[in-house]
Amino acid sequence: MELDDPGFHHSVLTDFRERLAEDDRADKLLDLVLERIKAAGLVRERGRQRTDSTHILSAVRDLTRLEMVTEAMRAALEEIARQAPQELVGLVTDEWGERYGRAARLGKTPTRPKTRIKNTGDDVYLLLRYVRTYLRVLWQGPQVQALRQIFLQNYCVDERARVQWREPDETGLPPSATAIVSPYDLTARYSRRNDTRWKGFLAHVAETCDDGSVNIITDVTTTPATLYDIRALPAIHDRLAQRDLLPEEHLVDGGYTSIVQQDQSAREHGITLVGPVRKKRTRQSRQGNVFDRDAFTIDWDRQQVVCPQGKQSRQWSTPLSIAPYTRVRFAKEDCGQCPVKSSCTRGDRRQLSRCFSTRCRVGEQLVERCLVRALIQVPYLASSDCSVEWECRWAATRSRVAHRREQ
Repeated sequence: MELDDPGFHHSVLTDFRERLAEDDRADKLLDLVLERIKAAGLVRERGRQRTDSTHILSAVRDLTRLEMVTEAMRAALEEIARQAPQELVGLVTDEWGERYGRAARLGKTPTRPKTRIKNTGDDVYLLLRYVRTYLRVLWQGPQVQALRQIFLQNYCVDERARVQWREPDETGLPPSATAIVSPYDLTARYSRRNDTRWKGFLAHVAETCDDGSVNIITDVTTTPATLYDIRALPAIHDRLAQRDLLPEEHLVDGGYTSIVQQDQSAREHGITLVGPVRKKRTRQSRQGNVFDRDAFTIDWDRQQVVCPQGKQSRQWSTPLSIAPYTRVRFAKEDCGQCPVKSSCTRGDRRQLSRCFSTRCRVGEQLVERCLVRALIQVPYLASSDCSVEWECRWAATRSRVAHRREQ
């Protein structure tokens, strides 16, 4: 190609990406590439891999709630006008033309906000009822359905058929996991991690990191921005198993690790999941002047717990839960006059549900099993300098993954 060649039109790249996103073509292309790389001997199964996530911004504009409803109304009207323009005659007024004739740019402090909110809500409710009643063919249109969802997200209709603006403290708003942020991308979500706030998705990238070999990307997956990293890990392992590229040692950060996940990865795929397990954020972990779980003596066979003052528990139960735990209660008369009550509980009873029993007996066995497996399969964790060595090793790994993501 000559230096003065104009190149391809910018829309060609967009069209290519859209075709690649259809029917999991991107995964199929990655599978094909990895097969060729394996045949060349550049990647192998049961090596060492690492995984990290990064945020992806959705190609949408930041909108306030009122701007989003207004923009959704405009998009729905344009969709109807393209398919059945005659149906809008007599429905669209001059006021609608002023409100929805161009892109919504009202800002955070628009003029006459209450009037705008009321008029927009009434207009949307009228349009949705009209389409549902007289234009059944257009009811399933993507922009009409987006308008319906955004309307329900920001408005409610009372028993007198009056449209009311949703307030967080009254009628409530949907959580970030389900809240739509743009009428043009219904799958994008708002999320926050530490100081980073964005609207879009999360990308999880896995790559090989064996010493003395080329680093090869083995899996790329996109998840909603609100999905926890640990929820994406089982699917990553399943795809690596399908490609015959499961690692023996998988380096991850604290967002992917838990005692249950470490045991599950080892049992189902024979993977040693290496990463820091996040500490529980309880009153006992934040302060040093209270009793932690180790101060209580647990008798699993007799289902009893003895507190630091020698009092025995009165109730023992294991509620139904995805993560099994045991709830233990002590008698009110034992805790009421206890001289160290302030170091134990702030209530009238000593209830140890989340303090020491977030893991039941099975959970305790998982902890011991994962620790023994880690010490056998990853010997450097048994050294006295394991904490410093782990931090240095993970810092280097994370910097390499970040560099690959930027590329």
